[in-house]
Amino acid sequence: MTTPIDDFVRAYADSGALRLHMPGHKGAGETEKYDITEIDGADELYFPDGMIAESEANASGLFGCPTFYSTEGSSHCVRAMLYLALSRRGNAGRRRKVAAARNMHASFVSAAALLDFDIVTLPFSSRMLAGANTDARSVEAVLAADPEIDAVFLTSPDYLGNITAVAAVSRVCRERGVPLLVDCAHGEYFRFVQYFPHPMDCGADMCCGSAHKTLPALTGAAYLHVTNEYAAGAKEALALFGSTSPSYLTLASLDRLNAKLAGHWPELCESAVAQTLELRWMIELAGFECVGTEGLKVSVAPKSMGYTGDELAEILREKNIIVEFHDPDVITMMTGVNVSEDRLLGVGEVFGTIPKRDPISDAPPPIRPAKRVMTVREAVFAPRETVPVGEAAGRVCAAVAQSCPPAIPPVVCGELIDGDAVALMRYYGIKQVRVVK
Repeated sequence: MTTPIDDFVRAYADSGALRLHMPGHKGAGETEKYDITEIDGADELYFPDGMIAESEANASGLFGCPTFYSTEGSSHCVRAMLYLALSRRGNAGRRRKVAAARNMHASFVSAAALLDFDIVTLPFSSRMLAGANTDARSVEAVLAADPEIDAVFLTSPDYLGNITAVAAVSRVCRERGVPLLVDCAHGEYFRFVQYFPHPMDCGADMCCGSAHKTLPALTGAAYLHVTNEYAAGAKEALALFGSTSPSYLTLASLDRLNAKLAGHWPELCESAVAQTLELRWMIELAGFECVGTEGLKVSVAPKSMGYTGDELAEILREKNIIVEFHDPDVITMMTGVNVSEDRLLGVGEVFGTIPKRDPISDAPPPIRPAKRVMTVREAVFAPRETVPVGEAAGRVCAAVAQSCPPAIPPVVCGELIDGDAVALMRYYGIKQVRVVK
């Protein structure tokens, strides 16, 4: 498979050209020499007719749908696909609405502020803020109760590795003529293994994915996948929210990735998934509970063994094992093709040496529906002040995101902060909150 962006960047780096253009480092340095701007021949990300267009066509063939690049992560693509869905639906003289589970990413909330839509909360099954999930039956009930909902937004897989039955939800959405959008930031490799179907293969109308999370790409590399219905407007939507200075290091990384995905990488990923399953088995054999089923992620809930997630992460850190995420309840470890089997199984051996202690019985506070008193946009643009969490009860949340894992707000802008929300924020270590004056 061709790699036109990578070829151009490397050829330019080796040309010895006098760089009288951005960036200011002028190519001085081992990494910097590959970092260019939109010079002649380099094409333009949002108006491509050359090498970027060719590379995105290669990616589209690999994913089986129109696919477009972002160098600003899935957050960029979340906003773009919400814009596409809502602009196509129009507003018909009413406020627009998007149904989403409470484990929505902060970028979804910022999109609600920018695009001025209301959030309809879908029911979810989990107490864990990072592990909320939903199903087709609950989506059907919400759509039946409110025929004015303009789109459904799911997160699958979620941060802990829980996977939603996207195909079943898609059938419900299609029956009611409502587009389904999926935040698949952690699951782009699904397309290339046999175990898990990719959301676009399950009937999603649009999907975003972070190539840098589970595929061998640089941080910030991401995709926007759409059906043919939305393809014509995808670049315009991305341009609306994206920087006019995309990273060519990241674009070249996405370009090189095409060749890997068309080559032997899928076979290597299949092996990595099998090794991850073996690690999960070793951890469970040691007495620990694993949650989630996603194939390149192992989330461990250690309280039944007498440890908090934070304590377990520290034990592993002392062994020079750095986990992706930890909080009072869980740790999350992300594996991949470039993690050797020996080192991965060594992690399992460490778990086998951790002694059992008396179980910890406390649990995170439940997530309860909050009363909305302002729209997201009204709250975000209102005068605000910062108060201690202990003084926030009865106030209206004004922040797009609090420091809550993993970028999931425990209380959303425009909602009234009650005792339940205060307890939730305290549990996750949030000490201050921005509220409407």
